[in-house]
Amino acid sequence: MESTPRARQHRMVASDPAGLAVALHTRAYGDVGPPVVILHGLLGSHRNWRSIAQSLASDRRVFAVDLRNHGQSPHSERMDYPHLTSDIAALIHDLELGRVQLMGHSLGGKVAMCVALADPELVESLVVVDIAPVPYPDRNAPILQALRALPLAELNDRSSADRKLAEAISEPQLRQFLLTNLVPTADGFYWQANLDALARAGAVLSSFPDFGSEAAFPGPALFLAGSESPYRVTDHRTRIGELFPDFSLRTIDGAGHWPHIDQPNEFLATVRTFLGKC
Repeated sequence: MESTPRARQHRMVASDPAGLAVALHTRAYGDVGPPVVILHGLLGSHRNWRSIAQSLASDRRVFAVDLRNHGQSPHSERMDYPHLTSDIAALIHDLELGRVQLMGHSLGGKVAMCVALADPELVESLVVVDIAPVPYPDRNAPILQALRALPLAELNDRSSADRKLAEAISEPQLRQFLLTNLVPTADGFYWQANLDALARAGAVLSSFPDFGSEAAFPGPALFLAGSESPYRVTDHRTRIGELFPDFSLRTIDGAGHWPHIDQPNEFLATVRTFLGKC
């Protein structure tokens, strides 16, 4: 039976003495079972994970989250891993979830790893989708530049936005994903994501905090890599093992950077098997 989602703007019960956390928008699925928290990638939102969340919610409570500066969560000038990590830790505490099974894709995968390394008592197990705990080149700067340059006042509809964006971004599937951030109103269009803050944070988000081996996460961790992805997670086994010694690595054939979209059945089966053992 398909679970009925419930939207929630979480509010922190306890004060955050460091002033780091913001209240994140969350969509909840399922009423029973262990809690699973899902974190999307850059320029994504909880909506990208609806079908996966609904499938997992047959025997779990699933919480799909909008990261700060994304989706329906608040905008903030502060966009770095300490703040992103604090947001998720505060959400877990506020919802009284205890230890969670934490899953993240790309940027969300880096945030999930940071939570597990910084606050391991919050994380029962970890699923990291097509990203490794290493610095990467800032591949997203041209994309953000193209989005910011889109002349919103000249758009008549989403099709006109797609045509104009095609001048800078040739891949139709990528454009459709990016344009999920474009929101129509009676007066035109606006970007739901905070493009300016994301662009300024590009170098920071492409990096990864320098955790030492003493911070290694002791719980089970599954790393999923797309066989066609440029992020080449399998090249970073050594660093993964240093920070996540109880890890397994699975490559999904025929998948790029979005294995959950490219090969959803294999992705879901692999994740279900892993979570069922944790």
